[in-house]
Amino acid sequence: MNNTVLRPLYKELGFRSTRGDRFPTNIFPNIIEPGTKLGSISRDLAEELGVPRTIDVIEPATHDTGSAVAAAPIDEDSAYISCGTWSLVGVELDRPLINRKAMEYNFTNEGGAFNTIRFLKNVQGMWFIEQIRASLIRRGYNYSYQELTEMASKASGFKSFIDPDDPRFLVPLDMIEEIMKYLDETKQEKPDGIGGLVRIVLESLAMKYRYVIERMEDLTGKKLRR
Repeated sequence: MNNTVLRPLYKELGFRSTRGDRFPTNIFPNIIEPGTKLGSISRDLAEELGVPRTIDVIEPATHDTGSAVAAAPIDEDSAYISCGTWSLVGVELDRPLINRKAMEYNFTNEGGAFNTIRFLKNVQGMWFIEQIRASLIRRGYNYSYQELTEMASKASGFKSFIDPDDPRFLVPLDMIEEIMKYLDETKQEKPDGIGGLVRIVLESLAMKYRYVIERMEDLTGKKLRR
């Protein structure tokens, strides 16, 4: 078992077992920075695609979110939200932020492009809408995502809220029923239709993003303006 693999402050790999045994870092591969030229495409691939072998292979930011953040027009006063099935809410820093409060808030440090650190927290995302739509399809209502969004835009706002990160929403048997039970247990008003239900989810996600950003400001000392 290991308790140390990445040494984030030094951007190198190491290994120390739970028994205290230490292994030399030279047995691990180097950490390659995004933007590094790795070589050229292989002969077989070049022939398959009908392109010259002079095309360079460049190391990306390893993950689609990392590459998206690198391309986003953000600055020191900006946060980013990458929202798909799950959401990543974070900022770019020039070094890892590692302290007890960051651990308690459950933030993480991920390597970014151009020697940056993506300091972020994972939050629920459009998983709710995917599961609501799946629940509706089982009931015989095959609404598109656009139709669900349009219904939500016409519903009354700020009626009730859920905590998107409540574990009960991770793998519910039926997302609609689980949300309704949550509203019952917290003595909140139930929506009067599907549009209202979707709106509750979207507004709750927005509030969760705000909650995370406020804690990010506390941790980093930044005043995030956009």
